[in-house]
Amino acid sequence: MKKKFDNKKTISLLVFVIVLLLAIIIDLVTKHYIIGIDKPVISGFFKFEYAENTGAAWSIFSGSTVALSIVSVFAIILLSIYAIFAKTKSLFFHISLGMIVGGACGNLFDRIVFGYVRDFIKLEFVKFPIFNIADSFLTIGIILLCVYYLIDLIVAIKKDKKESK
Repeated sequence: MKKKFDNKKTISLLVFVIVLLLAIIIDLVTKHYIIGIDKPVISGFFKFEYAENTGAAWSIFSGSTVALSIVSVFAIILLSIYAIFAKTKSLFFHISLGMIVGGACGNLFDRIVFGYVRDFIKLEFVKFPIFNIADSFLTIGIILLCVYYLIDLIVAIKKDKKESK
């Protein structure tokens, strides 16, 4: 029996790959041009300040580049497999996973090539670690994925209530 071609799923997977590649490209290009720059962008709000981070968020696990790289590789592989085999055809879902995987790939590249992650965005209005575009893609992707699952849960609850009536 020949399997029917699923156009919507194919488009969602293509969007996943495009978002993933855009995240990597934007991250690596910004990191390339920011090295050595230390200047305010919006005074009192944020500035560019170059830093090298051998750890993860908030510099936890500093000096654990190899371990963090291994964890990143596994996360990238597992999330990519999940994107491919998930039953959902949702663009929202695939965009969020593309952002997460793309951000993870950007930071993994740094860990493999340099032995640290290049950070450069410093918020001045709040005490917060310096971060980069890959971190932003990761964070926004995770938030979007949580929103996706929250909406999915609400829809399922409404459907169950409707069917039980």
